[in-house]
Amino acid sequence: MLPPEDLLTAQLRRVARAGVPADPWWLVQVSRGGALQRSALAQAWDVTVRSGLGGEAAAALRSRLLSGPPAPEWAHLLDLAESHGLSPLTAAECAAAAHSRDRPVRQAAWRYLSGLRDGAAVLPERSRTPADRHEALLLSAAWHRSAPGHPAGEEFRRAVEGLPAVRPAGTVVAQSMMLGRLEEPGAGPSGGMSVLVRALGDALTATGRIARGPDPGHCGRRRPVPGAGEPPGPGALAPADPGARGRGRSGQRARGAGRPGLVDHSPAGT
Repeated sequence: MLPPEDLLTAQLRRVARAGVPADPWWLVQVSRGGALQRSALAQAWDVTVRSGLGGEAAAALRSRLLSGPPAPEWAHLLDLAESHGLSPLTAAECAAAAHSRDRPVRQAAWRYLSGLRDGAAVLPERSRTPADRHEALLLSAAWHRSAPGHPAGEEFRRAVEGLPAVRPAGTVVAQSMMLGRLEEPGAGPSGGMSVLVRALGDALTATGRIARGPDPGHCGRRRPVPGAGEPPGPGALAPADPGARGRGRSGQRARGAGRPGLVDHSPAGT
């Protein structure tokens, strides 16, 4: 007999795969589960909001967020809101969370506030942990999204300097991987992951719906990510050097276009 959480996770995945919208008020209640259940919830949530239940979903989120759920659940629910353009909380209601001692909570608040019209008014200009390069870059990206040109967004602008220009409309696909060199897939520590990531990028651009960039449509960047050990130094923000070997996380981008936004899907501990 499977434990109740596994059964509920399977139910959520079935709902998502069938494309059947669920009751948003029920969905916010099942956010109390563990990481796997919340992952399945995100899939079911996407189907539900896209079906036209955005207003009811925002109301359900607001009710649950204001009830004081545990920090991991609160952060996950706020990320669900941000990723679907919902605004269950005002900037003032989210201000305290932006300065929280809990890392996932404050980072979720930054992502959410960066998409609100008045979010910049309560965004902190400095991270609580300035030595954490991932967090500093995330906060800078939030500032750039919320108030383009603000000095607090300068670190993010430096990090993306040199990325190929994009057209006003289209699709941008960002792929991420861990250790490896995209320019030499399968060689040395690159292993099978770089082969997969590069082949997937080629396949995406081959569809014709995503524009190919220069040589062969991949733009690599190294970025600091959360994890154990010493945080990367400032050099981790520089564009990847095709001739340089080293440890770190590599990124690959299949060029297209899209509106500027804030994307932070780096899993902790990698």
